[in-house]
Amino acid sequence: MVNTQKSRLKPVTVQTFLNLVLNFELQACLLPENKLNKVVNLASAAIDLPKMILRKALSVRSPDILHPSGQMGPASVGNSVFTMIAKKAFTREGGIFFGSHKLPLLVDRQGKHNIKGPIALHIKRAENTKADFLSCNKLQKEWTLNSQVLQRIIHLWGWLEINLFADKQNSKVKKLCSRNPRENPYAVDALQVPWDFRVAYVFPPIAMIPVVARNLREDQARVILIAPFWPKRPRFSPLRALSVSDPWILPEIPDLLTPGPIFHPQQIDDVFQRKLPEVVVELLMTLHESPSDGETSKRDFLQYTRELDPAPNPPYFPSSVIKATLNYISSCHKSKQKSLISILSKTPDAYQKILLSICKQAAESNNIHKKHRILIIYHLFVDLVLEEIKDGLGGAWAFVLRDVIYTLIHHINNRAVCPTNDVCTRSTMLCLDLLHRVCRAAVAYCKDALESHLHVIVGSLIPLANCQTEIQQQVYIEL
Repeated sequence: MVNTQKSRLKPVTVQTFLNLVLNFELQACLLPENKLNKVVNLASAAIDLPKMILRKALSVRSPDILHPSGQMGPASVGNSVFTMIAKKAFTREGGIFFGSHKLPLLVDRQGKHNIKGPIALHIKRAENTKADFLSCNKLQKEWTLNSQVLQRIIHLWGWLEINLFADKQNSKVKKLCSRNPRENPYAVDALQVPWDFRVAYVFPPIAMIPVVARNLREDQARVILIAPFWPKRPRFSPLRALSVSDPWILPEIPDLLTPGPIFHPQQIDDVFQRKLPEVVVELLMTLHESPSDGETSKRDFLQYTRELDPAPNPPYFPSSVIKATLNYISSCHKSKQKSLISILSKTPDAYQKILLSICKQAAESNNIHKKHRILIIYHLFVDLVLEEIKDGLGGAWAFVLRDVIYTLIHHINNRAVCPTNDVCTRSTMLCLDLLHRVCRAAVAYCKDALESHLHVIVGSLIPLANCQTEIQQQVYIEL
């Protein structure tokens, strides 16, 4: 028997089969017109919209591979390959690009359609290290909640007694249940112990939420549960019935959750900003200038150095290398500020930390050569700050001005306890030179603030008028 509805009794060159158009003349497998129109509409929407729902994109996927050349690939493998590419393109973080601003032309063999459509692009491993790490390594660490968000939760519902699903690195309290017995946990399996704690912190895998709900119901436990807010899912109703208050929606911040050793860019920026003063101090302390490193006219404080000055423990570098490194650090910051001082201005106490750390190391040293080298370091950093004092230094200009003036006066007044030799004289002249620069900058940009310090400056300089000739000339210039 022959099914006349599904059979063609006459030979044809174009046949529709399994939602495909088989063209025997062209030896091609094409999309039907309605399917092709859906692809056209989807590609047009991708061009207009910056984002698209994955389910919508996959709803019209072709059983063929859409090549950039416009040709159709074999139907036997096309469906799985296109699905795989689409999933990777939407789920991998930077691993494969799937967007509307790099779109090839897609045409069929008859040239009826000439549209822009999405394509998956490969990014080199060296340019995509984070996504490459995520795809090539199986992370053994647990997801952890942002610490500031957790503090807000604790403020609402009280302190935590135990962390039931954690490891030693991401646990929010010392008492925890961990799968690793080497971490000395309260229990290896949190589900095998009674949940009779005052307040427990529970951040389970999604698949274990029903089991957690069962334990909550059986033990009448009091916990803070971190779980997805999916009201339409079957598992949501039992949790809602067990809640003692309305669910608190976690704030939408970039680093709300972090997976083990991977840091969100926002976390990296926060650490960078917080640790920047320490990095600057460590870098500055490697400074060692020698007259052979460059011309005196190019670096003003070279006149206060000598060839026989002892070098510190390596590594040490000239000021040109230090400045180049500071410029590189500033270029690595997300704000792309022109200078390091602009970045430091975003943190109110950054200047205080750097200046205090440098002065502390000078005060703790009894070696006059080391003290002199630290004064050169102080001179270098203050010079960088004075170049941008006109911009206000993030509101810290008054503090910086007062701190530098009284620090230099302190070193000048302590000259009496310093042995009269070449190193001590050079240190005094260096302080006088830097004090002169600070006063000139203050007169130019913040004259009113300098008036309250003038009597202290003049009172410290007058006793130096009878000192060595070099110091006398520097004092006359300052006065």
